[in-house]
Amino acid sequence: MFGYGAPVSDIEAVSLLNNAWGTPDERNMEQFEIIDVTPEEELRKRWDGFIHSHHYDITNNYFNSSLAYNPRRTSESYFSHYEPMTPAEAFRKSNPIPQHFDNLKKLWKWHEPLIEAEIRSKKQDDS
Repeated sequence: MFGYGAPVSDIEAVSLLNNAWGTPDERNMEQFEIIDVTPEEELRKRWDGFIHSHHYDITNNYFNSSLAYNPRRTSESYFSHYEPMTPAEAFRKSNPIPQHFDNLKKLWKWHEPLIEAEIRSKKQDDS
């Protein structure tokens, strides 16, 4: 979750999330990440209905999140680190987004090789 507070008053949105996502017990191996400036205690209470046990991370800085450490590869990174199939996966390095971009166009340009690799992979899978 990136900056969305799931306010108690937003019953409809919270209900949609619950219905689409299921209960924490149904997602017992899922890692939940929150990027928000709200104090951790409050966030933990607010998102308790979505978090299984201790399977969560909270950061108040996008560049400290799994999204920034492994852009477009967060799930791949998670499984490589927590359920590696090979030694190479176990010691896979992150590919963090540099923090020096002065505009969004340059940030998008940095992402292009990642997106192109996804397109190539999908084409191979489809053939």
